Amino acid sequence: MSATIKDIAEAAGVNVGAVSRTLRNHPDSMRLRRETRERIFAVARQLGYERNLVATAMRTGVVKTIAVILPLSENGAEIHFARSLSGILNRATHYGYGVKIYPETDLENTFSEILGGKMSCLVSMGVDPEIRSRVIAFSKRHSLKLVLCYGMPTPHFPTVDMDNFTSAVKAVDYLVSLGHRRIAFLGSRLETQDARMRYEGYLHALKKAGISPAPELMDFSDDFESVPEKMLLYPKKKRPTAFLTAADIRALFAENIAVRLGRKIPQEISFFGFGDFALGRAAFAPLSTVREFHYRIGELALDILLGKPVELKPDEDNSYLIQSKLVIRKSTASPEDAQKTENKDIHERRKAK
Repeated sequence: MSATIKDIAEAAGVNVGAVSRTLRNHPDSMRLRRETRERIFAVARQLGYERNLVATAMRTGVVKTIAVILPLSENGAEIHFARSLSGILNRATHYGYGVKIYPETDLENTFSEILGGKMSCLVSMGVDPEIRSRVIAFSKRHSLKLVLCYGMPTPHFPTVDMDNFTSAVKAVDYLVSLGHRRIAFLGSRLETQDARMRYEGYLHALKKAGISPAPELMDFSDDFESVPEKMLLYPKKKRPTAFLTAADIRALFAENIAVRLGRKIPQEISFFGFGDFALGRAAFAPLSTVREFHYRIGELALDILLGKPVELKPDEDNSYLIQSKLVIRKSTASPEDAQKTENKDIHERRKAK
């Protein structure tokens, strides 16, 4: 016979109410000392106590399961979605909730499952405008709690995302502080909110530094190779001395092309990425980048969804924007170093003659 709440209370030396509130992660359980709560959980594990979630749901009408709608492809979830999902799972477990993951490819079936399972809490990570609008309309129609991760903000529900605008501004500010003036931008298609915000941040930082944007130093295509090669082959006075890319992978492709063309990194050309993925640390010149906190996006989304107190305040668009961090490695340097290197090469050639 499995242990009961009464058994746990006797073994832990507390009353039944304290055990019940603690095991349900009820807000009132926070009034107990941390040591007491930990003792209750330890005793529950030792006695093999298992909560009957089905019975609880039937008795209270509350289903402690959170639905997560996630963009999936044949290769699985994008790495940043996977990191956010990890944050969601961690927080859900902490609060005593289960999680069910649904692909956004069959929304009608997903909606039926959510309603059939009596779930009232939903997180959506999709940024496709049509899918997003359908999820929002469904949540409004059925009075569901919804938090959106990434994408365009909506006044109806909170959105959690990185502050892409400020991140791009900080990256360009850093490159400008090194002395760069010809800073190329390799972005992505501007249909998504993060792509637009990074581009707008890039333009804002250039304007702030008194630098006129050069259309020939910007690209928003999926061409990772011929575009940076073309820019790197410009005459020296027109050639960029630094690249800011909207994703680490674009910076890595551009780095490889620069090496193939005989460009010295970072003496002749600097590269700055976005994402701080592991591959960037293994690059020919370890990549300077914008570190994003996708795990924190998932955690914060759950806190907001469940009405927990959060320190971050929403902006006027009902968005909770998490600040990034610049990670400086060996792919960036002052363009003055290029002139020093060139002068040294000229001096050595003269000596050789």
